[in-house]
Amino acid sequence: MTEHRTVQVAILQREMARLHILRTSLVLLCAATHLWVAMIIVRTLTPLELPRYRDHLLRLGVDDRRLRFGFPIPNERIVDFVDRLGLLDTRILVHSGPDLEVIGAVQVSVASWDAVEFAFSVEAPYRGRGVATALFDRALLWARNRRIRRAYVQCLAENHAMRRIARKAGMVISTETGESEGTLCIPAATPMTLLNELTTENAGLLDAAVKANHMKINAFTAWLSTPLAVE
Repeated sequence: MTEHRTVQVAILQREMARLHILRTSLVLLCAATHLWVAMIIVRTLTPLELPRYRDHLLRLGVDDRRLRFGFPIPNERIVDFVDRLGLLDTRILVHSGPDLEVIGAVQVSVASWDAVEFAFSVEAPYRGRGVATALFDRALLWARNRRIRRAYVQCLAENHAMRRIARKAGMVISTETGESEGTLCIPAATPMTLLNELTTENAGLLDAAVKANHMKINAFTAWLSTPLAVE
């Protein structure tokens, strides 16, 4: 009986050692993926992911909503706004957080056959990190590769951050009656810009896959951390 018990304990210890090795490997993998997660990667939001964009807009504070929409839009109007989006004439380009939540977005709306309008939103904790600039560059790349020649940004005159980013991108800013408009002539596409967009979009898909796997790894490591019941 004692010998049988010793064998059981040895087997249990061996299995616990294997679990420890697996847990350590997963922790190292998580640490490695943090470098990827921290990069500012922008990708196209799919139609099935529009609720993520809605939730992002709903997390904006009153002042941020006013700067984004021009007035302090209530929750129900935001929900209706996203529900009415048509992705045939609109693209949503986003930077996602570690749980695939949208933390920054640019809405690219086709105004005419050769013009688009950009509308940006970045959540407060992530500002000052280059997210808006990365979104702007990605939106310009999208428009350029579709033979669009002009880009516009409209914002309140008090939105100094947006005006600064637009001016940095080369936009000509005009201000009248409390509102500012930025205008930019977009150069023609080249083989390099087409390749750049293809590479960037694939990186975005990989980024989403890495973060999805990271979420699963976190859930699995949490399960592994649950103490084993030993009788």
